[in-house]
Amino acid sequence: MLFRSGNIEVASLKTNNKTRDRHLKSKSFFNVKKFPSISVESTESVLIGDTLNVTGNLIISGVTKDFHILFKYLMLSKEQSKQTDVDAITLTGDLLIDRRDYELTAYKRMIGNEIAIKLNLVFRTQPSLQ
Repeated sequence: MLFRSGNIEVASLKTNNKTRDRHLKSKSFFNVKKFPSISVESTESVLIGDTLNVTGNLIISGVTKDFHILFKYLMLSKEQSKQTDVDAITLTGDLLIDRRDYELTAYKRMIGNEIAIKLNLVFRTQPSLQ
């Protein structure tokens, strides 16, 4: 399996609006103090060409739901990743969730229920310690 699990620290989420970022981390939405991370657990990942097909569980605010996402997969050499002695893999993909599925129900009349999530992930190998 190419991808197993990962965590996203809720405090690291950015929307390009500082007021909205603070509000998203409050009790009204993600409640960062009670649920500091969003977790992803892969049950299956298959690489076909430059596409990584990942199926698994997405855990937001303590609620677990199935997800499926197709990532564009790109392997970067040391030179391309602009890091000394480091290779990198980048994954980019989009996921659409319904916030009600994760009990994120504040401001029902002001905010739509579908949330588009754009993921840009970069995985780097550790430089050798020799």
